Amino acid sequence: MTDGAVIVEIAASSSARGVIYNVPLDISIDDIVACLANQGVKFVKRFRFKSSSELDSKSVFLPFDNAVLPGEVKIRYCFSA
Repeated sequence: MTDGAVIVEIAASSSARGVIYNVPLDISIDDIVACLANQGVKFVKRFRFKSSSELDSKSVFLPFDNAVLPGEVKIRYCFSA
């Protein structure tokens, strides 16, 4: 170490994480998980507004099975009429 710098080794994450925005509130988490299961998504969590722990937002959190975030996920075709 030089000049008071501290070097810290950080283990690489074994799971990429992503967010999808504008997911309609009438689509359940279970339906989203079922749609994305074959795309390496471990689970889905819908974000909630800071001002209220009871109000869901249209954004969902997606952790993936691998360390590299995929270029895309296909969700729209699961819920289009």
